Amino acid sequence: MKGTSAKDREGKAAPGDGLAVIEEAIPFGDFYVDLQGIVRATKVSTFELKALLKELKVRGIPMRSQVPKPGDYVVGTVDEDLPEDMYSITIYKINNEETKAGITAILVTGRRPRGRGEGAPVELNDIVRAKILGVVDGIAFAALSDDRCGVLWTRCSRCGGKVARQHGGYVRCLKCGNREYRRLAPDFLSVDAIS
Repeated sequence: MKGTSAKDREGKAAPGDGLAVIEEAIPFGDFYVDLQGIVRATKVSTFELKALLKELKVRGIPMRSQVPKPGDYVVGTVDEDLPEDMYSITIYKINNEETKAGITAILVTGRRPRGRGEGAPVELNDIVRAKILGVVDGIAFAALSDDRCGVLWTRCSRCGGKVARQHGGYVRCLKCGNREYRRLAPDFLSVDAIS
């Protein structure tokens, strides 16, 4: 806490932190007064107590939501194969900002267009970029429908070897020669996209 005079104070407060007694100042902002007459912060806040003016300003610091919204781009790892052409992904980036909230989303891949080879557009442990379609009952639904979306990083599903991009959305294993279809992102294998 910093002060300009003997009784002036300012600083940051966690929810429930005592900031002053009600007789010291008139509080404004995000506060409550407990039964003992202590003014406390209701959320993570900055506060400023001016003793001469008998004024206590408590300003809540807005917290960013970690839940993706429709239209957001997310990067995550495919970690479960679900029925009906859907996959579960664990999100670690929302709009290129890291998140540590452990959010999962349902990736809806739909049917592949005709003329593609056999195989799903994604495989387990692929890193993908997807666009959030909507959130229903707290469950985020995403798709690879946008031009920016697709697989950013993958390995061969047969031997686990490194792969190289080929024409038409295919990847070929550099170790065993296996050729597989993936819905590749334009920046497939780009370090900037996945780090």
